[in-house]
Amino acid sequence: MSALTIRELAPDRLKDFVMLPFGIYRDDPNWVAPLIGDQLKLLKGGSRFIAGSEHSFLMAYDGNRPRARVLVGRYAGMKPNLAGCCYFSLLEAADRPAFEAMLGAAESWASARGLGKLIGPWSPTDGEDDRCFLIDGFDGPPTLMGTYNQRWYPEAMDGLGYLKEMDLCTFLLTGKAEIEPRIARALELALLRSRSEIGHVDIKDMQKDAKDMFEILKACAAEDPLLPDPTWEQFMNEAKQLSKLADERLILVARRKEDRKPVAFVVCMPNWSEVLKKMRGRVFPVGWVHALGAKRRIKGMRALMQFCVPEYRGSGIMAVLYWKIFEEAVKAGYSYGEAGIIKDDNHGSRRPIEAIGGRKYRTYRWYGKQIRTFAGTHDTAR
Repeated sequence: MSALTIRELAPDRLKDFVMLPFGIYRDDPNWVAPLIGDQLKLLKGGSRFIAGSEHSFLMAYDGNRPRARVLVGRYAGMKPNLAGCCYFSLLEAADRPAFEAMLGAAESWASARGLGKLIGPWSPTDGEDDRCFLIDGFDGPPTLMGTYNQRWYPEAMDGLGYLKEMDLCTFLLTGKAEIEPRIARALELALLRSRSEIGHVDIKDMQKDAKDMFEILKACAAEDPLLPDPTWEQFMNEAKQLSKLADERLILVARRKEDRKPVAFVVCMPNWSEVLKKMRGRVFPVGWVHALGAKRRIKGMRALMQFCVPEYRGSGIMAVLYWKIFEEAVKAGYSYGEAGIIKDDNHGSRRPIEAIGGRKYRTYRWYGKQIRTFAGTHDTAR
């Protein structure tokens, strides 16, 4: 292999960037391809996170052959504890030399801008998708919005001096799991003591439910240093998009009986990755043949969001919500579910899922590295 060249790609020349993983994972039966058109739209400014940050799309080439990619940037909307940090996202490489070269280019980009720490992988939407590297749980395809990567990435990160910022995990629930009678009684008692009532959302008229869920999310974001501060516009845009794919039986909101104050919610979605895998990144010519009518054939679900206002944590209401959704899912014919993503040491969030039979399934790692800053510019070629 000849010396690698690092190039910065213009936003209108991102085809190589998007298509690189299709070659890397061509023979991997577990990889789920993103929709090519959607990914291009996202990277060209369809993501509020990308559009609101100074960023660059960097690629490593061996001659004219793409070998690695990374999105690197700094985001003005990061919380104060992350000020002065540079993020990297969507890192992929065909081999270790290209991987090392790509991270080296990202570090140079950060150093030239006086940013003393590189953190990631960050989600390109500032959400859950493509966040962290998977470090265990490679035995099957990722569920909806789940991360997937080559097994050697974590070892390569360790070798380059990157340290664990945090581990996050997901939990597997199966239709065969049974809740012990004593736990069921405890959950019924928890619901009674919480003085709450649980209801489904109405997807056809979701304004009221969305407002309640937004209030819960704001209360949680106020004390979580990693959770981005939500805006109503952003929340509603995402809610409208997700509603097109949702099963309202899998979305529950808990409200206090006396004043209808929203206190907790859980959002689960059908595992659309089962459909995306068959589409192989393309809607045409036959992609929609798989998508149309496929919802009723999806066997799994994915818990995407679970939030509880601070004063109700420890009340058992989250365990009750998961229990009720699990019952609904089994009745509806879903055979498994993946819940999370949850900080590995967040036992308050883990306990509700473990209480209804969830077992730890996958672990993801978020990395950070202190880097030396200097005045200058990075030497990427357009």
